[in-house]
Amino acid sequence: LRNFFDISTTLNKSDNAQKKISVIMQKAKNTIGAERASLFILDEGAECLSTFISDCDKMPNTLSLHNGICSTSALSKEGIIVNDPYHNAKFNRAIDNITGFKTRSVLACPILRSDGSVLGVVEMLNKRKQNADADDQTSTEFVSKDLQTVKAFGQFAAITLENSRLKDMAQYGDCEIELSKWI
Repeated sequence: LRNFFDISTTLNKSDNAQKKISVIMQKAKNTIGAERASLFILDEGAECLSTFISDCDKMPNTLSLHNGICSTSALSKEGIIVNDPYHNAKFNRAIDNITGFKTRSVLACPILRSDGSVLGVVEMLNKRKQNADADDQTSTEFVSKDLQTVKAFGQFAAITLENSRLKDMAQYGDCEIELSKWI
């Protein structure tokens, strides 16, 4: 709950959408105990997901919509949990090869606009054991509760992105926004 309250404060403080979403992603990552977090924006025209926010410096700028767990999540509009990705046919191992990061578990959740269309995808990697108590049986696997939590944080990101677009439309007009899509 504290992370949700912190986000609501952040949303009112900054005008920079990327900074706001970076805070949202960090809070989501910390809340569910993931090692890495990324947010990708859907570009249907180019048939790819564009990297908007990522913890990884070596993350490619775009990911094809034709393979990968995030792409599957975007196309199906469903959240996906894969706790053994190297044995999942949809997992894109090339990203681990490029980044040098070993993925042990993946949570991918689509970000939906207010009209229900897909805006992007949130990805969380490698669930960490959060409590070291001997009596606590916490797992290093993502669970449905984690997916529900990421969906909630994803709504903050969707609102931020949509508000940023509306602000740009008010400032530059709709023609400029449409032109930037084509460019």
